[in-house]
Amino acid sequence: MKFLLAYPLGALVRPNKRDRVISLSEVRSVLIFRYDALGDAVISTPVWRLIKQRYPQIRIGVVGSARNRALLACDPDIDTVYTISRKPDLRSLRELLRARKGDWQIALNLFFSD
Repeated sequence: MKFLLAYPLGALVRPNKRDRVISLSEVRSVLIFRYDALGDAVISTPVWRLIKQRYPQIRIGVVGSARNRALLACDPDIDTVYTISRKPDLRSLRELLRARKGDWQIALNLFFSD
């Protein structure tokens, strides 16, 4: 089932593949996908911490789950939090559409089981 949903969600997000390496000094915004358990979100915090530490001008967004939303919302290095569920529902679709309007330049998928 998740493979049937992956294509429509990818079409919704519409990623553009790059043919060259992008320097972080050129990046304005990064959206990070980490919508699983709380502990997995905790071990991912160094990713956005280091980006924000070295490039404070970069806007950081994280797509999280209801389980890790409170942790993500109080993190000072995260500018925007989106909450989705692994099961497709209307609220998750709305959050993905809201993220799409966020004009994210780079998307990092740190959710490795999907």
